[in-house]
Amino acid sequence: MVSRAGVTGVRRDLPEGLPELAARVKRLAAPLPVAVGFGISTPDQVRAAARLADGVVVGSAVVSAMESAGMSGAAGEDPVERASSLVRSLAEASWR
Repeated sequence: MVSRAGVTGVRRDLPEGLPELAARVKRLAAPLPVAVGFGISTPDQVRAAARLADGVVVGSAVVSAMESAGMSGAAGEDPVERASSLVRSLAEASWR
């Protein structure tokens, strides 16, 4: 399920009507699992989205983390390690 209309990317907040949209999609898609994505990038956003859906999709935030590590690669930061750290923190948020 796409959480918002528009272009994907890191956002500050989840859309206001997301709980209602997720409930409607889950009802119409039952018994299939529903994952929500598009603009989800922080542990707090993952935690909130995980309460609404069966799965959470994060893409742009992982790419951004890798790109920013690559830009600072001279400082010895590994893009894979940066992405792994982000994904770990997002995954942990989905369990809480």
